Amino acid sequence: MVKSQVKTGRSVNKSLKVPMVSKQHCKQSRSNPGPRRAGMKKAHRPKGKSASAKSKKVTTGVNRLDDLLNGGIPLKSAILLYGDKFSGKDTLLNMMILAGLKQGAPGIVLTNERTSSDVRRNLQAIMSGFTVYEKKGILKYIDAYTATVKLKGKNPFAVYVDPSKNPAEMKNGLSKVFDAFGKKYFYYRIMFDSLTPVLRKFGIDKTLGFLNLFLTKAKANNALVIFDLTEGVHKPSEITAIEEVMDGVIEFKTEAGRNFLRVKGFGETRTRDWVEFKHSPSKFDVTGSFALQKIA
Repeated sequence: MVKSQVKTGRSVNKSLKVPMVSKQHCKQSRSNPGPRRAGMKKAHRPKGKSASAKSKKVTTGVNRLDDLLNGGIPLKSAILLYGDKFSGKDTLLNMMILAGLKQGAPGIVLTNERTSSDVRRNLQAIMSGFTVYEKKGILKYIDAYTATVKLKGKNPFAVYVDPSKNPAEMKNGLSKVFDAFGKKYFYYRIMFDSLTPVLRKFGIDKTLGFLNLFLTKAKANNALVIFDLTEGVHKPSEITAIEEVMDGVIEFKTEAGRNFLRVKGFGETRTRDWVEFKHSPSKFDVTGSFALQKIA
């Protein structure tokens, strides 16, 4: 078994100075602004991964999941984690954000299914020292839940919005953080927890419209966006439509007390079959075996 718990390791200031990508990544272009912008604040490539400048892949925070994905997740990706509420996707979602922070990539947490204070407690279960990133200003929250249930926001690092009448309120709240991070960092990660309330309240057409605008803005800054969607709540046609705007999907299921995941999309992977994993609130380990051949 490979343990994949995220740890703070070294100081933020030190990690921000380590190059995230090789020199080839810094060639000037409209989508890649070159070494000057990329050199402001950088995160390095995942340790031990052979993914090079050509693929521009970054770690999931789980070593064997990186192996399954043939080196990690490509930048500018929209990823859907799809499964039931207790399938382990919440832990993986949190680990993906923390893995980016550890490597110097800012994180944005949008929550509309629980308070941002609840999310902070979940992050702390994985990495007790994660608050250093909040204090450094590279972990931000967009809380789209607290106001809708008439609670008072107590998270000093959160922007509180009320999207109960219009999902565009979430996009407006995100835009300010997008602009701030996009000017300073080569890429950042966004945790969207969850798409389920948006889809249930506004329907598939408005949700897709929101996603198209949201992802266009995010990918312009090389962002990696991870969405949560709960199984058993939506129509199959809605799930299919959501998957079509994603670059990859990680599905979760439980059978006879055992947990499995499989990947769809992501380009080349090691397997498209179900692979066993184990999880807790603080750990996520891929324990099943898979062949080392690449499958497109």
